Amino acid sequence: MLEVADDFGIGRIVSMCPPEDIPPLRERFGDRIGFNGSISKKLDEPDDTAYRLLDRYLELGIQVVKLWAAPRGRERGLFVDAPWRIEAVRRARAAGIRIIMVHVADPDVWFRSVYADRAKFGTKADQYVGLERLLQMFPDMNWIAAHMGGDPENADHLQALLERYPHLHFDTSATKWQVREVSTHRDAIRSLILRFPDRFLFGSDLVTRPGLMREHYVSRYWCENANVTRTCSACGRSTPNLSWQCRSTSRGIIRPSNTRHSLVYVLYVLHVLYVLCVFCPLCS
Repeated sequence: MLEVADDFGIGRIVSMCPPEDIPPLRERFGDRIGFNGSISKKLDEPDDTAYRLLDRYLELGIQVVKLWAAPRGRERGLFVDAPWRIEAVRRARAAGIRIIMVHVADPDVWFRSVYADRAKFGTKADQYVGLERLLQMFPDMNWIAAHMGGDPENADHLQALLERYPHLHFDTSATKWQVREVSTHRDAIRSLILRFPDRFLFGSDLVTRPGLMREHYVSRYWCENANVTRTCSACGRSTPNLSWQCRSTSRGIIRPSNTRHSLVYVLYVLHVLYVLCVFCPLCS
């Protein structure tokens, strides 16, 4: 993955991994990788389980705390504003953490299929009640709502959140989701990014494990940033010399001229903008 990242000019990656993986990764890759600790616990476990996990991550020097709260986690007690999670954020803040990442909601299409049982999963709007509660409780922290805030289908909603909460940011991760939905709402998302150019971060949500082909990584990075790394009428730049070629035609968001071109996924550098370029689903 890091070799492919080099091809695309990505200098640093923030990884979410189990705490036991942090020391060997840091030893091997040094400052090339930063770390994001996901705080969770099973429904029947005491709250101290989550606090011990947080303490372990803090001892290992994480820079970001993650709260995963997708609708499918509700039956496991993984509400974004569960009392034990609020306490975990308080403890993280006291320890010097200033960035919280959250995953709330999921694609609209899932709420018509996977999450059709509203009594069990709630509506999509329900997913944001807890997030807004946390944003109101912790205005002194920077919040990153992953996957375009979980709502790339509805730019008006994202705009309302950004207007209400100046400490909220979005990232472009979950490539397949963004390719499918942002391309459908290209003009609305482009307008939103132009209006809030310092509130968006580049992210891929790439999963890595032994045995994955190089194309797995190339396809995601290519789709996310090809607007600044390949020759096209939008950006005039060239693709790195890669063995894999995508055959689709760009329908991406044209990069605003005032944004920076280095592609570094560093979640805590909140003033850098990375704009998502979108292609057909064959690329994802």
